[in-house]
Amino acid sequence: MTTFIIAAALIALFALALIARPFIFSRKQHDEVSMARLNARILRDEIATLERERDRGALTAAEFDAAREDIHRRLLEEGDTAAPVQRASRPWLTLGPVALMLPLLAVVLYLQLGTPAAVTGNPHAAAAPNGMPDINKMVESLAAKLEANPDNPTGWAMLGRSYKVMNRFADAAAAFERIGPALEQNADWLAEYADVLAMNAGGKLEGKPEALVKQALQVDPNNQLALMLAGSGAAGRHDYAAAVGYFERALPQVAPESEDARFLKDAIAQVKGQMGGAAPTAPAAAEPTAKAPEQAPAASQRSLALAIGIAPAMKAEASGKTLFVIARAPGERMPLAVVRRSADTLPATITLDDSASLNAQRPLSSVAKLEIEARISASGVAQAASGDLYGTANVADASVSALALQIDQRRP
Repeated sequence: MTTFIIAAALIALFALALIARPFIFSRKQHDEVSMARLNARILRDEIATLERERDRGALTAAEFDAAREDIHRRLLEEGDTAAPVQRASRPWLTLGPVALMLPLLAVVLYLQLGTPAAVTGNPHAAAAPNGMPDINKMVESLAAKLEANPDNPTGWAMLGRSYKVMNRFADAAAAFERIGPALEQNADWLAEYADVLAMNAGGKLEGKPEALVKQALQVDPNNQLALMLAGSGAAGRHDYAAAVGYFERALPQVAPESEDARFLKDAIAQVKGQMGGAAPTAPAAAEPTAKAPEQAPAASQRSLALAIGIAPAMKAEASGKTLFVIARAPGERMPLAVVRRSADTLPATITLDDSASLNAQRPLSSVAKLEIEARISASGVAQAASGDLYGTANVADASVSALALQIDQRRP
């Protein structure tokens, strides 16, 4: 703050010096400049020209005398009528108001058009990075306008999406609820509403979220988000055939090399693997598989305590965002277990156990080796995206019960 004030004062003084210079240093210039002197010199040059013309014989003696008399008369007239050059006798009468008004006007303009909070050090009142306006203020302004004029389905949907990005899932659900009858005919809004309700319930789709997904698919059978949610819900009910069907219908709706495409392909592969391994009922009769060396005893209850830290340079950037702790089997993209927390709690110790498993048929305790990722999501969703902060660690075997992990990398 002090540095800014000093710099601004120096700039103002420099500007005042430039403005005051003509007032302060004008006396010598004004004293030296005289229109009478200039005119007299011009007339003398004219007499010299007449003399040269006479000497060449271009003028007679009578013509020369008449022209010279005319020049003498003009010289006398110029000397009598020339007014003295005027200069300001009291320059401070002008300079004083300018010196006062210039800094005052600069301060007023800065308060109106600038960003005072950036100087005072209040990051919540200042503009966001890259000159973007404060998202919280924009969202609250939209909410206030909708409260004043609630008959705006598109506005409520926009507010719900905004709250979702901000991880305010309860507020997002309330916004989608305010859409009204138009919600029933919009597959995108129905699917987004279902997704918000599921996130608010810790990722569980049972109940109203699943009903909204079905309603969305009735409106648009190819809605991408609804198909992905329906597939996840079916997999959670162990209805693997239905899950594969939903995921395969969603796959053509996404870009071939996108993160969504990779997620769907991994989900299809994993669910098909579950379909193939679900038939045997007795463990002794099961065929050995390539994954056998990494399987822990089915009866064991695994608990892994993760001490998660974050690089000091990234701590401020993580504020207000969402932390996802994800456990996978090596070489697989589909998570075995996921825990969601606020990134504001970091550093923290988070426990992963079978209660965090996404599939009851393949709990965390069924896999010996694990790949752990702690990711701070810039978008508020579990899917990885550019700009996410993350850190990884590996679990060598089922005997490991505690692990330290540092978030110190950024996804390009």
